This record gives sequence, structure tokens and C-alpha cells, in this order.
Amino acid sequence: MEEHLTPVNTEMERRLCTRRKNVDVFLMPLSRQLRVVAEMEDGVHHMRIDMIVMQPSLRITAITSEMLSIPDQVCRQALDCFDHLIGQRVAPGLTRLIRQKAPAGCAHLTNLFHDACYNLTMAQGVITEEKLIALYPGISEAQIYHIFMMFRPDLRNSCIRYADSSPFMEIVDSASLPENFPGSHPAVNSG
Repeated sequence: MEEHLTPVNTEMERRLCTRRKNVDVFLMPLSRQLRVVAEMEDGVHHMRIDMIVMQPSLRITAITSEMLSIPDQVCRQALDCFDHLIGQRVAPGLTRLIRQKAPAGCAHLTNLFHDACYNLTMAQGVITEEKLIALYPGISEAQIYHIFMMFRPDLRNSCIRYADSSPFMEIVDSASLPENFPGSHPAVNSG
């Protein structure tokens, strides 16, 4: 049996907290870099992270954080909690490295950093899709995802749409590669 939540009744319910997050990723084509600006605001905090990474390696070249509104001035001691990440690649395990180097950092900044990194990988997907469409006019969505899954096998089973048993993945798995797609790449030959 499915339960449905009733709409908010402001006469009986009082909102206690609202948190807004925004993440924008920008392509800086002349320098082959991506810039991500992540911002979070709630009733107590207002924080921003500004990070530049190399494209396509996602190696961090610059990162700054701002605390525009905080509950206590001592929080500002966490502003440099990302400094040791310059030179690192955005990859799984990076947030663990933050906690190892700055165990008393800021949970809100770390959470915002995670959102920034997640959106960087999504932006790389947009760039890759645009390149595939330019290289292979008429390429289908299934062919694009077939290629994505070859190079990003970690996407498989990461959500309902990408589950092995999903109708979408059945279409993706049966899709052929574009006719002139290079067959010499290790990811192509390993599967």
C-alpha cells in the first residue's frame, strides 16, 4: 500500500529550516578548464566554493571558499580546509582526504564540495556528449550511453535507469557503436 503525504497545512505546520543549494559549472574553453561555483544558504549559513579544474583530467588547480554568514566566528578557521587538494584529481575518495587532513573542518563546506564534484562529473558528461554528436552525426542516445558505459562502468547499476535489468539498459546494451568508432581503445576491447 502506497502512502501519500498531504500538502503542507501552514495552520498546523511551521517550517523550521530551508536550505538552498546552487551549483554552476562553466567551461573555460581557451584554457581547457572547468570552473564550478557551489553555493549554499540556509537560515544560519551562507557559503560558497569556487574551484577550477583541468579538463578532462579534473585535476584541481585552484579552490577558494567563502563564509558569508556563519553561526560563530570560529567557523572561519575551516576556510582553508581545501588547500591541500590543489593538484589532486576529483575522483572517489577525495572527500575522505578532506576529513583526514582537516578532521575538525566544516561539515557544511565538505558537503558543498561533494556537490561541486558531483556536478563536475555531470558537466564532463555534457562535454563528452557534445563531442560525440559532433564526431558522429546521427548518433543515438543509446549509442552515446553505450560509449559512456564503456568508459564509466561505475555508472552501471548506480540508479534505476542504469540498472542491468532496466529497459533503458537493454536498449543501450544492444546498441551498436558508430560505424567509424575506433576499436583500438582498451575500454572497447575489454568488454
